[in-house]
Amino acid sequence: MRTTPLLVAAPLAVALALLPVMLVASGAQQVGLWSPWTAAPALATGVALAAVLLPRLDLPRLPWPSALLLLALCAGLGTWAALTHGEHLVVRRDPGAYATYALALARYGGVPLDPGLDVFGLPASDPWVRVGAAANYAVPGTGADGSATLLVSPQFLVGVPALLSGAWLVGGWSGLLVAPAVVAALALAAFAGLAAQLLGARWALLATALLGVSQPVVLVARQTFSEPFSLLYLLTAATLLVLAAASRGQRARLPALVAGLLLGAHLLVRIDAVRELVLLVPLVALLAGRRHPAAGPLAVGTLLTGVPAALATRWWDSPYVASVASSLGPLVAAGAVVTVLSAAALLLGRRVARRWDTTGVPRAAVRAAALLPAVAAATVALVGVGLASRPLWLVDSREPYLPGMEQFVGALQQQQGLPVDGLRTYAEDSVVWLVWWLGPVTVLLALVASVVLAAVGTRAVLSRQPLPRWLLPVVVGLAVTVLSLYRPAITPDHPWADRRYVTVTYPYLVLAATATLAWLVGTGRRGTRPAAAVLAAAMLLPTALATLPLATARTETGQVAAVGAVCAALEDAGPRPAVLAVGFRARVEWAPVVRARCGVPFVGIEEPSAPAGTTLGQVLGDAAATARAGGYAPVVLVGDLTSAQTVADATGVTLPPVVSLRTTEPERLLEERPLETREMTVDAWLAPLP
Repeated sequence: MRTTPLLVAAPLAVALALLPVMLVASGAQQVGLWSPWTAAPALATGVALAAVLLPRLDLPRLPWPSALLLLALCAGLGTWAALTHGEHLVVRRDPGAYATYALALARYGGVPLDPGLDVFGLPASDPWVRVGAAANYAVPGTGADGSATLLVSPQFLVGVPALLSGAWLVGGWSGLLVAPAVVAALALAAFAGLAAQLLGARWALLATALLGVSQPVVLVARQTFSEPFSLLYLLTAATLLVLAAASRGQRARLPALVAGLLLGAHLLVRIDAVRELVLLVPLVALLAGRRHPAAGPLAVGTLLTGVPAALATRWWDSPYVASVASSLGPLVAAGAVVTVLSAAALLLGRRVARRWDTTGVPRAAVRAAALLPAVAAATVALVGVGLASRPLWLVDSREPYLPGMEQFVGALQQQQGLPVDGLRTYAEDSVVWLVWWLGPVTVLLALVASVVLAAVGTRAVLSRQPLPRWLLPVVVGLAVTVLSLYRPAITPDHPWADRRYVTVTYPYLVLAATATLAWLVGTGRRGTRPAAAVLAAAMLLPTALATLPLATARTETGQVAAVGAVCAALEDAGPRPAVLAVGFRARVEWAPVVRARCGVPFVGIEEPSAPAGTTLGQVLGDAAATARAGGYAPVVLVGDLTSAQTVADATGVTLPPVVSLRTTEPERLLEERPLETREMTVDAWLAPLP
């Protein structure tokens, strides 16, 4: 039967083609040069890179019927997500932040952005001024007139916004909002290729269906999240790592090099990539200790893209990196320690091996080595039981990993009738979160597989036999799963918190659980096949039933039209409109999208906590007069009725409503699985200031 590498080649080609785009964007956006003129050559370079590398890689091949069936499944799941995509633009959570960052790149060519304090004659030190917004940081900088001012730096890394900005330039709103679904379909194809490589095509079908219908994966595919892009890079890299481990001689070098390129570039997609890169260090040392030809290329490829990614992200002064320092700092420190220990272990191991080659292996070492697989298996089992049992003996409270998280969690607890403790992380329930969406059978089978793989992997490492081809991705998957379950490091409201496990934990658990099923069938014993069929149904049905209540739920619908209405109202207000936003909701929720889409100066005004010696009316009047003198049309915008009345009382200006949207958003539950959406309002009132 004719075979094809298409299942693996398609997502890998896209990942390679987009890699130079992100690298170029990371530098160009810092000097305002990100545009189609810089993106197009970068994309052409990526396409050429893929065209050169793919024919030289001995990619896994599947029979055409199996490959087409798996591709059809992935395309169907991606189409489902595209048809039910959200419109999160008025920033409340991460999707709005990514979307507005992308729009800002498309309009301005780079960040940070100048909000336009000089337009209104407002100094950065004015106690009424608020420049920061949701997922946007106020940073010191230089204004258009050369004076010191405050600029706006969007949250997150540049990779995903740069790619989304390209989708916007090509397809407008549809391109921007549907791009994650397209990438998610490609990522699922990469997962299917990995599963087929490890388990076979028929088991890949079950595993891909299970992962693709799980609600957290559906959620990130419907919104402008970074997780679909992260999945694409991690899963294509994992496939190449398996290929490199299974190859011998020079054939192992190229897949290892390309895997390293993808893993290093992942640092432009998510800050979590530091975790995977730290875990990669001892694996490279292990390969080097075995004198495996993949060791050097894997390290070189990772450094070739990882170092520029780290430097271009400007970690040393990034407000985003500073905001997650409590999580990132220990990871970086752990990386330094792991690197030193891995190098020392490599040198010591080689010295001991040379000595034992001449003197023989001591009996004590042989006895210890014989016990280590059982110790590794017992350790994984105990860790799994410990993590799962935490709700019985632990209430996890610790310093919040993000500013403002304590207040946010406390407000949600108060709304839901829970004891108010803003320091609660709910991390002790992290295994329960997995069971919500994957079902208890999948989680239990994955634990069984993890215990067995720990023993087999340890035995393989200690022996002189070739390393199992699954060893590298399994070590990373298991370690990341344990670390993420121990400390999710995310706001603990659902379904938002569940996306923490989309990029590594869900794929690992699904593969591990499916591997257990495959083993049961492979034993060939009487009764195993019916039992495996029952277990397969017990895996798939709970996941599908958990997703079913939200299967057709579109959220934040109407926001595209709402943003259009605000931009149209600003154009009607006069030539060169400039916005003064009064009140928390206006300056926090509307600021990023109005700056990016409408392309106008936008400054938030909010009453200071301490007396400032001026009134709101005076501040607005003086700012409006300065703007008019500079040729601008000053406009006041509010996002709630209370602020509209406050402005009317202060200025005598009646604000007509331009947006009154009633739509839905995902729930924000702390102790329950979300089964429906909740209502949200998006309002805007604006009028010219006399």
